[in-house]
Amino acid sequence: MKLTVQTKLTMKVTTLRKTQTTTASVKVFIREARIATGMATFQEARKALLTETRRKVSAAVGEDTLIIQAVTTLDQLERAANGLVKKGREWYAAYDPETEKAAKEHDAFLAASKDGTRPKETMGGTLTAADKAAMDSYLDTLRTLTAERDALAAYVEEKMKVHCPNMTLLAGSRIAAQLLSHAGSLQRLATVPSSTMQLYGAETALFRHLKDRSHKAPKYGVLFNHPLVQKVNPRERGKAARSLADKLSLCARLDFFKGELKAAEYKRLLAEKFTDW
Repeated sequence: MKLTVQTKLTMKVTTLRKTQTTTASVKVFIREARIATGMATFQEARKALLTETRRKVSAAVGEDTLIIQAVTTLDQLERAANGLVKKGREWYAAYDPETEKAAKEHDAFLAASKDGTRPKETMGGTLTAADKAAMDSYLDTLRTLTAERDALAAYVEEKMKVHCPNMTLLAGSRIAAQLLSHAGSLQRLATVPSSTMQLYGAETALFRHLKDRSHKAPKYGVLFNHPLVQKVNPRERGKAARSLADKLSLCARLDFFKGELKAAEYKRLLAEKFTDW
């Protein structure tokens, strides 16, 4: 039986459609396989990146991080202790105003009030056993808090002597650690200009000056607590802070690159320049 032209044409179209369907199916399969392979590669890359990130985060915890955390905690602890001791003095003054008045320093007051005795002729009020026990318990807590503060200060000093010997010798462990905290790392501290180091701790005053020029520009921040800046004539404090920051910048570079100990020489030069120190 001979096939008509129409029948042949219909068969060819059907075959072509089957072929196209098969080809499309193959293409879909290949595309899905590629996506699956890509997802597997993506997951492997993600795991590798997470592993590397964890390693780098762990390696980033070095001496700088430990010192910064310790000195910032010490600053907060000292501020909190000062406020709490003031309240403790007010409380104790109701019981023994003479002892509270005689002890000027907070540490001296905590030591003097430890035994709980008071002069026979006192203007303090009479406390019940429960009232005095509550007051004594609070003062004991303050003594524990100040002891923790002293231990943390000793820890910061020991760490700074090893990590930043030049800066510690020239500025003291506390000021050097505060400068390190403001910079964020010893590497950063070693690369910033000395003028930037001079104004660490005075950012609020600096931005106030930049916003409104009627406010004077700050001349020092953390360095204000240094004995050199404290002892010179008030008119020369800005000059002293600038010279001190210049020498501390050199010390930071020596400490970062593990150079020689030259802080004593810098200290002598500053003493010659500012005779009041």
